Amino acid sequence: PLTSYSVGGATTSDAILQGWLGGKFGEPLRADGSTIKVPGLDTQIANYVTCDEPTDKTNILYTMWVGGNDDSDNAMLGLGRKGDEFADAQMVQWETLVRAGAKNILAVVPPPMTLFAIEYGTKMHVNAAAFRLKHWSVKLGLFETPIVMGAIVATPKLFGFKYTTNERCCTGNCFSGLAGNATVCNNPDEYALWDVVGHPSAHTHQILGDEATKLIKLWF
Repeated sequence: PLTSYSVGGATTSDAILQGWLGGKFGEPLRADGSTIKVPGLDTQIANYVTCDEPTDKTNILYTMWVGGNDDSDNAMLGLGRKGDEFADAQMVQWETLVRAGAKNILAVVPPPMTLFAIEYGTKMHVNAAAFRLKHWSVKLGLFETPIVMGAIVATPKLFGFKYTTNERCCTGNCFSGLAGNATVCNNPDEYALWDVVGHPSAHTHQILGDEATKLIKLWF
């Protein structure tokens, strides 16, 4: 079975940068005008390890894809933090899962859309090497989103795309839940990206999923 503990809008670490929703891109605030705090990866995993897990943890593939909200929220707030700080925080969560009994972890390297994302991904590789030396009995795989997205940008027609990183299928407020303020293209499968934030389109998600499946079969 596939079980998701993820929460949209989450950051890698609440201790470094608390994720939130409300007023970010036009989505509504709470009735009292406050934002909605989103539990980060660290909080999600802390909650998970305190729960009863009916499945043998050595047979579970723990998968995490995080970093995009760290990037956008860091820029929005003008914090000036570096991506490697957040990558280090993700490594802490790998360690937390191992202490809880995990033997298989898949972490997604974020697309290199910004310098922050490049820093994050580069440090993930450094940390993965150190982690594997320390935990030789644990399988840690990194899914290379930068390679897949790079191939799409370099040869879009091979993947069935007409538009890559400069165009978006949905313009306006495409993800806040507010009605009547977004325009969606008529040919979404020709777009690699969905919205201005950089969410992948359904077509891109399919490609990423196919490539991730290949890695999982090879690595785990």
